[in-house]
Amino acid sequence: MKRFIFFISLVTISSLSAQTVLTFDNNGLRQGDTINTQEIEYVQPRSAGESQVWDFSNVKLTGKVNTTVMPADATERTGGTADYNLVMKEDDRNYYMSLDENAYVEKGFTTGNTSIIYSDPIIRLKFPFAFGQTFTDKYLGDAIYSSNTIIPITGDYTVTADATGTLILPGMIIRNVLRLKVEKNAFQVNPCSITESTITRYFWYAP
Repeated sequence: MKRFIFFISLVTISSLSAQTVLTFDNNGLRQGDTINTQEIEYVQPRSAGESQVWDFSNVKLTGKVNTTVMPADATERTGGTADYNLVMKEDDRNYYMSLDENAYVEKGFTTGNTSIIYSDPIIRLKFPFAFGQTFTDKYLGDAIYSSNTIIPITGDYTVTADATGTLILPGMIIRNVLRLKVEKNAFQVNPCSITESTITRYFWYAP
């Protein structure tokens, strides 16, 4: 068994109410949205808890710029994935999402000659969501390679609003920030091996 652990630090700036609560109206993705991000060199995510100060004023940009697009037309379909109302295009991946006032759900994604189709999709976020809340969602699906090799995948996805505070970035200070810690565990059974992976990501949401 191989175990891979990745730590990815992301900054996502979105609309947030004064009570640091994520809501569908303020934070739900929308058809036609475009999100531009700049990659930074890795930094430690720092402490959890209330009234934190995250000083990332000295972060260094890698030069990589990424654009995520939610096309206005979500009618594009991928085999086996249904009941979604939003397509999120990120680099060479297309994510097929279901979004309503209660939750943000990933139904599957495609990249190159690979598709992931979830029979039990991943709940990425629930609305409303406030500091101290957490949930774990188990998911189940198939990885399909070159339209004929099918490998079962399973795992769990945990989201915790683990911190609030002030975020210091180059040239700006952002207050009333809510941080989410997202942990995704995946278990994949290949014909000749078993692969287990853990990905931990942090998202900072601010007014």
